[in-house]
Amino acid sequence: MSSYTWDEGLIIHVNTNLVQYEPDKYRMILWQDSEINSITVKYAFDSNYLCMTANVLGHFILNECVEVETEEWNGTDGFWHDLSFELVGNELLGLRDDKILFEIVNDTLLQFAKTGQLYLIGGNAQLCFDDISITSLVEEPIICGDANGDESVNVSDAVHIINYIFAGGLPPDPMEAGDANCDSSVNVSDAVWIVNYIFAGGNMPCDTDGNGIPDC
Repeated sequence: MSSYTWDEGLIIHVNTNLVQYEPDKYRMILWQDSEINSITVKYAFDSNYLCMTANVLGHFILNECVEVETEEWNGTDGFWHDLSFELVGNELLGLRDDKILFEIVNDTLLQFAKTGQLYLIGGNAQLCFDDISITSLVEEPIICGDANGDESVNVSDAVHIINYIFAGGLPPDPMEAGDANCDSSVNVSDAVWIVNYIFAGGNMPCDTDGNGIPDC
């Protein structure tokens, strides 16, 4: 399978089943990056266990199994089920049918390279995988001055900052959006900057030198 490159986060999703007449068989999804770090999600019919591992720099930082009730197992219910994992920053989730079964937060996960390959492995000639998807999560760009997150810069953003500073209101989300004057903090001067931009023809938020290009 070809290499795949991702951005801020990675989601692997596979739909599969394991039927009752396949004792001792299994299904596994394996992600291996260009540095041989790996993530696996595997279940086997004979054990009724779903297991997940994460191996980084030659060490397992996750190696856990959960039992799946017999009545929920493919061999009994006859349904296909979703297996997926989500890797975003230092957090890794393992899911079955949108239910989180595994979760780990570990800075070692930041060692994963942004390029890797997906392998689908099964202990049977008929692998029975479907609806395979690889999704790269891309961080949305920050609009400087958009303190209230409505994707525009107007007087309500200045009001939002004032409420945050003086009335215990919600902070800008993300905080960087409220730093209109690029001084690495959010305070009343950022609200003044936005008001000057809107009503007095001042520089746009984050454009401290007036050249039309954001400086932070």
